[in-house]
Amino acid sequence: MNAAEQTVYRTRLASDLAQQLDSIAGLLAATGKVAQDVSPDMRQARLDAMAQQVNTRDQLEKFNLRRRKVEAALARVDAGAYGLCCECRATIDDDRLDADPAEVFCQECADEREAP
Repeated sequence: MNAAEQTVYRTRLASDLAQQLDSIAGLLAATGKVAQDVSPDMRQARLDAMAQQVNTRDQLEKFNLRRRKVEAALARVDAGAYGLCCECRATIDDDRLDADPAEVFCQECADEREAP
């Protein structure tokens, strides 16, 4: 992969990372405390708030996983290993990297990992 291609992917990855960080910050800012009032009137509101917290936690896990994948891809760019399969070191097809710039496996290794 030449320097111009690496720059394009680095830019896409940096944008993806910024988006993940914004999403994480937005979720954290929107997360509130659950009221401790257990009166009949507040019970449903409390249950709804608790369900929302679980949903928020799941979303945070998803965004953090993606953030870590993108940070690892940026580290591979810096190390000169971007675009190489982390399993067999073969070149990852441009189509795979275009679909997901944080991709770590070539098609063959990905297929082997997904095989039952």
